[in-house]
Amino acid sequence: MKNIVPNQTDSMRVKPSASPLSIGEVALASGVITKRDLEMAHASAELELVTAQEADVVVFHPSLFCQVALPYRDPGHDVPDWVRNSGSVMLTIQPYVETERVPDSTPQRLRPPGGVVKRYRHAYGIIPRAFLTWAATQVVTNSPDLDSHTLNLGHSMSAFLRKMGVEGATGGARGSITRFRNQIKALAGSSISVTQEGGDENTGYWLHEGMKFASRTFLAWAPQDDHYQEGGLFPSTLTLTTEMYKSMRESAVPIDLRAIRALRAYGSEGSSGGAFTFDIYCWLAYRLHALTKPTLVTWQQLSDQFGSQYKRLRAFKENLLKQLPAVQAAYPAAKWVVRDNGLLLYPSPPPVPERDKIPRSRPRQIETK
Repeated sequence: MKNIVPNQTDSMRVKPSASPLSIGEVALASGVITKRDLEMAHASAELELVTAQEADVVVFHPSLFCQVALPYRDPGHDVPDWVRNSGSVMLTIQPYVETERVPDSTPQRLRPPGGVVKRYRHAYGIIPRAFLTWAATQVVTNSPDLDSHTLNLGHSMSAFLRKMGVEGATGGARGSITRFRNQIKALAGSSISVTQEGGDENTGYWLHEGMKFASRTFLAWAPQDDHYQEGGLFPSTLTLTTEMYKSMRESAVPIDLRAIRALRAYGSEGSSGGAFTFDIYCWLAYRLHALTKPTLVTWQQLSDQFGSQYKRLRAFKENLLKQLPAVQAAYPAAKWVVRDNGLLLYPSPPPVPERDKIPRSRPRQIETK
């Protein structure tokens, strides 16, 4: 079969025989492509020339979160659950519930039931996605930061953020330290329900699985390295539930860290900080190599998976088509064709080979900033 690539991605493809630097400089100077496009093209050339194993940049992402997407933006403190579907698979996330007692002086007519205000804290954006990749990588590679089901998050918030690829951590209400802490609390406190059904009324099936993300979480980070003194705070830890640990251990999807970094940088000016292109890349990494024949995924099906931030299907389709060239550059072996009614996916090699051929090596830094 000839290599099938949508027309809109042709400009992002860089062949090994080409000279991306000289050609790119001319194109950049003439205004044909942007600086972001040029950087993405360079990344694509490296991905085609050097394998992830050779570059020692193999990481893993939970297969469950390759199929359905977390929110890209905060759904709101009054939204009690998050529901997405991918074909026959339905994902429901019950967010962490934060409670706060109202003052005794609050008039009775204004007091909520039990005198407690409930706020739903959802995990959303690039931070929980990056943390899921980091956690799954620790589990699959038997990292020193993993003790049985317990992930060691360390004593210092800024030190852990460096593990996640964030330099120059900032404090304050809108700083990276506060945002990261809040997102870890939201993810750790969430419960996940997966439902799958198929067949017909005579031979159909129905499968339901429920799990919590973590059985225990202890966060006691000092904000900065110099705020921690030996013998002071206990290290922060997160203990995965047996179900979540088993899911990561047995079915996490290998992906290329260079591709994630390139998509993150490319999406920093849009696409929900790179979370959208991250999801599309991981979904294709999970889906394409398992196909046995060309398969059409309609725009509506794609929207049900990834279009949570769009009220109109047309707007979702326009943005997806805009982001597909970057995804193609990050996953050069992926084959698909854009049709009027959706994406026609073709069987394609995975971005990295099978899990049992991947060496277990040192922990990776995951971009989150």
